This record gives sequence, C-alpha cells and structure tokens, in this order.
Amino acid sequence: MNLIKRGEESMSENRSVEITTHKLKKTFPGVQALKGVDMVLHSGEVHAIVGANGAGKSTFAKVLSGAYPHYEGEVRINGEEVLLNSPVKAFDAGISTVYQEVDTALIPYFTVAENLFLLNQDFRRKNKWVSQTTFLRQARKMLRNIKIPLDVNLNRRVSTLSVAEKQLLVIVRALLSNARFIIFDEPTASLGPQEAATLFDVIRALKKQNIGIIYISHRMPEVFGIADKITVFRDGQKVGTYNVGEVTVNDVVRAMLGKNVDQHFTKRSAEIGGKILEVHNLYREGEVDRVSFHVRKGEILGITGLVGAGKTELARTLFGATPPDDGDIILDGKKVSISKPSDAINLGVFLIPEDRRKEGLIVDKDIEWNMILPSFKFFSDIMGFVHQNRTRKVTKEFIKKLKVACYGPNQIVKNLSGGNQQKVVVGKWLVRDSLCNARVLIFDEPTKGIDIGAKEEIYTLMENIAAQGYGIIFISSDIDEVIKISDRVLVMYKHQIVGELDREEVNQEKVLHLATGGHVVHTPA
Repeated sequence: MNLIKRGEESMSENRSVEITTHKLKKTFPGVQALKGVDMVLHSGEVHAIVGANGAGKSTFAKVLSGAYPHYEGEVRINGEEVLLNSPVKAFDAGISTVYQEVDTALIPYFTVAENLFLLNQDFRRKNKWVSQTTFLRQARKMLRNIKIPLDVNLNRRVSTLSVAEKQLLVIVRALLSNARFIIFDEPTASLGPQEAATLFDVIRALKKQNIGIIYISHRMPEVFGIADKITVFRDGQKVGTYNVGEVTVNDVVRAMLGKNVDQHFTKRSAEIGGKILEVHNLYREGEVDRVSFHVRKGEILGITGLVGAGKTELARTLFGATPPDDGDIILDGKKVSISKPSDAINLGVFLIPEDRRKEGLIVDKDIEWNMILPSFKFFSDIMGFVHQNRTRKVTKEFIKKLKVACYGPNQIVKNLSGGNQQKVVVGKWLVRDSLCNARVLIFDEPTKGIDIGAKEEIYTLMENIAAQGYGIIFISSDIDEVIKISDRVLVMYKHQIVGELDREEVNQEKVLHLATGGHVVHTPA
C-alpha cells in the first residue's frame, strides 16, 4: 500500500476500534511497574490516564507504543491479539505516540516534508532515490486529505519549529499513516496557554474523526476539560475507570494517592536576611535583555512568564551554561565571573534544570553515580580512586532524606518515576552542599511532569533549603504555584523583567497582565 492510499484510507474509514489489555505486566530490575492491568480503550473517545509518579501510567503507554517490548499479558485490537514488541509493530497496528520530549520522534535537520515520510516503509522501498520536489509534491497531496491543518512551510527544517508546531507535525504524520489511536504523554508541559488551547482544539477534531486519544497528564483542570473517561493508576495497578461527569477532582486525587491531600499548600512564614545575589544589567544577545534583580538569604524568589519569555535562558546564563555578554553578578557583596558551569558550582550557585533527563541526569547510570557526580573530587584519593563505601553511605543518607522511592543506590535512574528523578537532581546538589557550601539554588520548572503529592514535596524541600539561609530562585510557567510558594515574584516578558510584586499584592490577574505585555509594575524592595 503506498503512502497516499494509506493516508486516504485513514481519513475515509470511520470504523470503531477497541483496544483491550488483559493482565498486562511489566517488570524492571527490582520493580514491578505494571501488576496485571485490564483496560478497555475505544476509538472516538478521549481517555485520560492519571496517577502519582511511579503509578505505571507511562509504562502502560510505552507498552502500547512498543517501546517496552518485553511484557506479560495480552493486548488485543478488536478481539485479535497483537504483539507490540517494537514501535514499528505498534505503528503498523495503528497506535502512534506524541511524547513530552517531542524531539525524540523527529529528525531536526530534515525538513517538515521529509519528516512526514519517516515512518512509511512502503514509500521508502518503492522510491530509493527521491528528490526534494517529490517529497513536497507527495506531502501536499497527503495534507489535502486530512482535516488537521499543518500551517508551516514544508521546506522548513524541523529544528526551527516551535514545540507546538513539532507536536502538530507528529500528529499529522500519525494521521497520514493510518493511526487509529494517538497517545499523548504530558503534551502541554512545554506549551503556553494559547498553544495548549490550540492542541485541545486539535484533539477535539481528532475525536470527531473517530480517533482514540489516550491522554496522560498530571494537570487535573485540563484532564477534566478534555477527557470523556479517566482511569486512575496507583502502584502499578488500575484503581478504576470513571466517566468525567461522575467524579470530582478531589475524588480522582484521592484515588491516585489513596488518601485525601490538601491541595492548598500554605507557605510558612520565612526569616529573610540580606542580599545574597545581585544581578545588574545581565545581557546575552537574543536571550536575556538587561535583567537586574536580587535574591535575599532565606528567600524564595519566583520568576514567571509565558513560554518563551526568557526564564530558562536567564537560569542558564546565571549558571554559566550560556555565558553572559555583559552585566555584573555579585555574590555575597563581591563581583564574580561566571562564564561556565564549573565557575557557578565552585561559587555555590547550583541549577536544577528544566529538562532533567537531558541536562540534570545521566539516565543510564544509577542513583549513586548521579548523586555524587558533581562531587567526585571530594570522594576520590590522590590517585583518583573513588571511595565507594563513602559514596554509598552518603547516597543512602540522601535517598532517605529525600524519600526517593527506589530499591537502592544502584537502581538505574531511567527506571525511576519523574518525581523521583527530580529528587535525584536535587539530591546531587545537596550532596555537594554537604561537602562545600551552596549559596543559591535555581529551580527551573522543578514540578513539570510530576504529580500533586510530589509537587508538595518539592515545595516543602525548597522551603527547608531556604530556611537554612540559602537563596532560592524558583522559575515556573505555572503562575498559581509561583504565587503559592514565593516570597516575591518577578514577571518576564520578551526576555526582560517587566514587573516585581511582593507576596502581599501578587495575584494571577496582575501577573497575567504583565506576562502578556501590560505596563511595568515595580514594588520597591
């Protein structure tokens, strides 16, 4: 079947499809991630899967997507058993996935048109030599057959697309390749409000075309806004499946965690001291535009703004990952130079990055290796040999202190849940701090992709660190959580700080006004 015909069939056929799983199990070394899950999924429905970190929801999705080939139990499509032992098998069965890290599904130096053809073996077998003109002609012909517009130049390199455009490209590619189910794994984690609204419109359009949507998210408002059904996972098991109109957010959270949780985190009053960090006219071309601010001892300084406002760029510049072109950084009253991460680390400025898997962890290594990574020299003798007894003792201490859910220091990090991975990222800097004092910790989107319970733990952890006299910079696109946890809030817009609000006056309306280009507001320090 050639690509054009296959794409036309995908759009013209309106058949119902049902995926069922029976006693689905998946085990990693020392951890049973799925414990016999029975599920029924229908095309034409948005079926949300929710649960705390480590509950098994992403593992379930990866089994269906073929990413975890070695599983126990059965997967059936319309009653016929299928073996999903590779992503290609899942793709051929009509199951596609839009991952949170959407770049993993695309080749950045290929054009949009070329990426549309990546997964179609028939087209590649029949056309060993294909010109760019052929790609464009066939891509345009295919796109006329679907109802989801891909409003980008087909000649553009994928590396130049926004996250939202990349997501749409993956969705369109799935539709053109006869997908009957699309799995969305935390799809709005890197999207702004307008981009998220556009994605929801696309999902509703997919539903009208009888495509089944499996929607994984920790964000309860969007789950209740887009889903028809919600299935709750806990400890690798299915707790239950509910129609959206029959349950409340509190019901779902209670099912997720097995207990009631106070979702209204109350910030403790903090003793705030003098300035620990001052930044004057910090500038990096195209990323940070003459930014000035300060952080006090014991203070949690929130920095928020819409996606693309420059928050992460500011964090990376302060850490030396992208050194500044101009401006001054003053630490404890002394001007310092931070041109690379090692400069920042030696000065006690630590970054918990936005993308923990790519920039904060070596996911194929174990917890112990990751925990001591920034502190090797403190555990090594003059010959460079690491004293493993010491590293094991320290790692166990911080695993216990941070409540990392694992079977021990030698568990591979990629097999941890997102929340526990985040704890390991924080833990490595706390290990370093225990050996060589920290001054400022920068948390960049630390709660992205983690559940309500884990978020509360991160908030408490930041409070505890600040209470010891450190300065905390808390960066988040979630305006509500910034208001909830911060002593003072800075708002960014177009790579500048456009507003400063004290805790007593900050509210969502004021922050949104500034974040969308409203007038500058400044509260004197």
